[in-house]
Amino acid sequence: MGNSRLPLERICCSNDPMNIDLGIWSKLTRVVFFLLAVAGILGVLVWYQPLIQSNENLRKKNQQLESLVRKDDLENRRLEGLIKQLQQNPKAVERVAREKLNLAKPGETIIRFEESPSAASSGSAFKFSAPGKPSPGTPSH
Repeated sequence: MGNSRLPLERICCSNDPMNIDLGIWSKLTRVVFFLLAVAGILGVLVWYQPLIQSNENLRKKNQQLESLVRKDDLENRRLEGLIKQLQQNPKAVERVAREKLNLAKPGETIIRFEESPSAASSGSAFKFSAPGKPSPGTPSH
């Protein structure tokens, strides 16, 4: 009697997984979960699109500003070198005074090369001027 029960329990309560074919429903369930996942990802992208665009614009602006900072740093170094040179070298002061202020020593003639509006299309023009004498075409005071 005891032996007749064992085979029945074995058949009835085995731990082996059983594959039950549900037909098209299992495939539809997988498709629905996949479509929900895709819809969720697209929803997140649409939701965060303005933030992503704003972030990209800020990144471009940051690169432009960093470029300006590099240019300003180079200009700052150039000007610091010029200041140091002017503080240490009297000939540099004289050179800057001659170039920027159009100063000359007594008896020197200043020659400036300038592009006049009429000569801009035909070529460059130059003017001669001596200290105390106005160059041709410049009003005298």
